[in-house]
Amino acid sequence: MGSEYAERNSAGQSATGRAATTPSSGLLPDQDARIRAAKFGALSDLFRLEPQRLDASIRILMHPCPGVAQCPVTEPAIAEAGRMALEWVRDVGDTVSLTELQDALFGECLEDRPEFRLPARAELYLSDGTGDIERQVEEEYASLGFEPPLEDSYASHIVNELAFMSYLLGKSALGDVAAENAARDFLLTHVLSWAVIFSAATCERAEHPVTRLAGLMLEQLLFCQAEQFRPLRSRIPGPKIGV
Repeated sequence: MGSEYAERNSAGQSATGRAATTPSSGLLPDQDARIRAAKFGALSDLFRLEPQRLDASIRILMHPCPGVAQCPVTEPAIAEAGRMALEWVRDVGDTVSLTELQDALFGECLEDRPEFRLPARAELYLSDGTGDIERQVEEEYASLGFEPPLEDSYASHIVNELAFMSYLLGKSALGDVAAENAARDFLLTHVLSWAVIFSAATCERAEHPVTRLAGLMLEQLLFCQAEQFRPLRSRIPGPKIGV
């Protein structure tokens, strides 16, 4: 299943369209990297359901990605999803009920009804159950000095992996070439191999406007970033996590 999406990703396609990018070479421009770091961080917060950051996170995500001629966030369906999520945050803001819905959607304790499980971590999409994916992701974090926000959860949880991308792109904006290489390799060889599937399933099953927006924005942000990275052909990719 992962290889099917890897092939689709190589073509730069998504369920809602393809991002057209402007030519790029060398390091990502500082401002572009900062904006993209903020967007990955905002999406991590959205999946984490940080109550005080929901409004700001949605606003950051709805800003078009830099370096992309036609960012998918400008599409009517996504713009409407963003409007509905912001409206809920402003008019309702009941994060208790939202947390309950999201726990029910992403919970892994539904052993009696596994068809309703939508795990939010890479291990259950890519691994044979040995725990190798978690170990490799943990080692990647440690080697680059990253402390995941969900320390008591799985390393490969979507919240942690998005926060890791934000961390690396933030360092890239400061001129850290190793961090940019690491972000590129982590996205293209690992995150895309499972998170696109997770994104599509989240969009299909989400009952709440905030969770549905998170699912929509996950796919779009991954593809926009992948398109930004792919022109950097001179880089040597690192080892693929899970291989």
